[in-house]
Amino acid sequence: PATGVHDWNAWVSNGDGTHTRTCNNSSHSETQNCSGGTATCDGKAVCSICGEAYGEKLGHDYGEVKYTWTRDNTCKAERVCKHDSTHIESETVTATGTTITAATCKEKGKMKYTATFVNTAFAVQEKEVDIDFAPHTFGEWKDEIPATTEDFGTKGHKDCTACGKHFDKD
Repeated sequence: PATGVHDWNAWVSNGDGTHTRTCNNSSHSETQNCSGGTATCDGKAVCSICGEAYGEKLGHDYGEVKYTWTRDNTCKAERVCKHDSTHIESETVTATGTTITAATCKEKGKMKYTATFVNTAFAVQEKEVDIDFAPHTFGEWKDEIPATTEDFGTKGHKDCTACGKHFDKD
């Protein structure tokens, strides 16, 4: 222009991370890189000049997986995105149980629980727990045998077939 002053149109996105504006009173134009805005996990940055999205999404950057056993047979896996703490992946599964040592009325047993997750970001988790004592297993009732002058008597009772303890009617 003769005055040296441009009459610029608005900036228009070129769709490639740049934007261009043209002069109304000449064929002069200028192009600049898009700038401003902040990319997120789910979205590109938005240019503060032309208003169009540009660049790449950040994508998720998940932290360490935290595993929590909420019950003996239930495990929860959870991880949180470092870019946005509201982006959480979690999965709760029911673990399968395998008896390692069966409980008896004399000894506690052991059970192993294995939690396998669908999400491949979560690793298989295992946990061993004690199984409480099993109840006594009673045999047949044995009637009372009165004592004599030659033999001791016995009260009426049942015997546990596992540990051999005597249990009377009480």
